[in-house]
This record gives sequence, structure tokens and C-alpha cells, in this order.
Amino acid sequence: PSVPLIPQSSEKVSAYLLDKEGDRENKERSQGKQREHAGPAVYLALFRPLKVTRHQFKKVLNCMKLIRQLKYQEVYAQEKVTKVDSLSLVLSGKLVVSQNSRALHIVFSHQFLDSPEWFGVSTDEFFQVSITAMEESRVLIWHRDKLKLTIITDQFLQAVFDHILGRDVVKKLMQRPSGPRCRSRNKLDCR
Repeated sequence: PSVPLIPQSSEKVSAYLLDKEGDRENKERSQGKQREHAGPAVYLALFRPLKVTRHQFKKVLNCMKLIRQLKYQEVYAQEKVTKVDSLSLVLSGKLVVSQNSRALHIVFSHQFLDSPEWFGVSTDEFFQVSITAMEESRVLIWHRDKLKLTIITDQFLQAVFDHILGRDVVKKLMQRPSGPRCRSRNKLDCR
């Protein structure tokens, strides 16, 4: 006999729905706590110096997907496998970005893992690099499309993100031993 996915009696159905509601509330509560812990440090380090108000920053933080804990040598993104569907900021630790098993640069705390992809890469494309934790790390991950839709109505926030992410890309290019080189004419790929 097959087992139904949802219990049949009204008491069991009520209990099941309450459990599901509790799971959703626990998840939302957990995400709220993550925002509370990540928010102040990120705000003070990156956004407050650029005169972003707490209200504006709260809108940005509400686009957060999660804070991901990475273990030593855990892969965050795999070249030509992982989709570019988020914007990720290292909260602690350090990660190495590589292409064809060759290290390109290291990403430290308060730097973005995918800042080059912010400019001109759609969410249905794949990373052209691999990103691996060099030590235990914490990464704040935003829903990329949700974030873009949120800041599109605020020209100041758009300019702030373009500035922060543009500066992040330049730092990455300056880390490269041979300096900036673009290999592709069709896509922005200056790693």
C-alpha cells in the first residue's frame, strides 16, 4: 500500500500544516538572526562611508538569501558548472579564485566573490572560474535578481553598488601578477 504524502485525518492534517508553518517561521527567524549578525559589520565597513542610510541598507539586507559557512577546501563555485545567480560577500576567511586549476587571486573579508559577474553577466550563465575556501569562511549571499530589482528604484543605491563592485574588480585585477588582461571580446572576463 502506498503512503499518502499528507496525513488523512483532520487532526493529522492540522498538525502537519502547523509543523510546516513552524518550519517556515524557524527558517525566517534564522535568516533574521543572520541578518542581525552580518548587518552592522558590513554596513560600517562598506556602506556607511558612502553615506548609505540604515533604511537603505535594510532594503539591501532584505535581499539576502543566506550566510553560508564554508569549510577548508570546500568549493563555493565550480567553473562552467555553477550558475551566476547571486552576489556574494566574504564576511570572514579567505577563498582562492582559479581557472583551469591555476590560481588567479585571493578574496579576503569584505570582498566580493563574484563582482566581475555583476557587470554584464546574466543569471542563466555559468561561472568561468572556480572558487574554493582556503580556510573556514563565512559568505553573505544575496539573491542577485531580487537585489537588482530592489536597487533599480534608487539611483543612489545603484551608484553605490556600481562603485563598491567596480572598486572590488579593480582590486582583483591589481592582484594579478601580469596585470589586467581581457581574453574575450564578447564577454567581460578580465580575470
